[in-house]
Amino acid sequence: MDARLPEPLPPLHALLAFEALGRLRSVAAATRELRVSRAALSRSIMLLEHRVKLRLVLRYSPAVALSTAGEAYFRAVQRFALGLADELQALSPSAVAELRVAATPGFARLWLAPRLAGLAHRLPWLRLRLSVSENLADLAGGEAELAIRYCEAVDPPFEALPLWRDEAIALACPTLASTARLLSPAALVRELPLVAHPSFPWRDFAPEAEGRPLLICHDLVFVLEAAARGDGIALVPGRLAADFGRAHGLVQAHERRVPARRYQLVAPVGALQRPAARAFSGWLLEEAASTMAE
Repeated sequence: MDARLPEPLPPLHALLAFEALGRLRSVAAATRELRVSRAALSRSIMLLEHRVKLRLVLRYSPAVALSTAGEAYFRAVQRFALGLADELQALSPSAVAELRVAATPGFARLWLAPRLAGLAHRLPWLRLRLSVSENLADLAGGEAELAIRYCEAVDPPFEALPLWRDEAIALACPTLASTARLLSPAALVRELPLVAHPSFPWRDFAPEAEGRPLLICHDLVFVLEAAARGDGIALVPGRLAADFGRAHGLVQAHERRVPARRYQLVAPVGALQRPAARAFSGWLLEEAASTMAE
């Protein structure tokens, strides 16, 4: 029988320093979040490696790289840190739980931002840390716990909750729209000025015609602003752009609608069981249902 006593846990400050460094994969970002100096962060990591007798960090620059053991230990430390936060929130009404969510730029600016006041009223104990990106790397790297994406199927180790399937529609200022409504889809694409987002190409609207947009931009809000100025007709996701269109006087320029992909809440398998994630996803699904009903 082994009579040795179990090793005590490493100091909490060292564990939290490693969690931030592993999640953000950046020394600068980790020091900003923790509000410590680079030297203090380095000392915490060195202490942790000494205590666990493992090399956890292979490289600090240009990007942080963890060893195989470091990756495994990071996942365990992150579960530990999230569990502490969740239990504290459950026990104390004044405690705040943080949830890291990534969203596409268009979704964040056009749909989510106008509803954040409602989220704060519904879940006052939830602090949302929102990042804007177009890919799933933020989930795989642990930078976000949930992500809102414009996609169809997702592969393991991720799962998805559908929010809604959108349709691409042509939006324009009233002057351009009045002309566009007199034209066939092909004539509209050939004869009128167009602006475009790469996810909603005009060839989907009129496959038989070759359009030459004046502007192609990955920023959906910029595309809509150009349409509001009268620079061209924009092909955009109708439900996502509805609030902006009403606020800026844009109208549907043609009756044709183009089937598009889903907006979905994507998470690593099991992540939606965390109380903060479960509460946020419930609110998000209710808001999405309201959007579908409009």
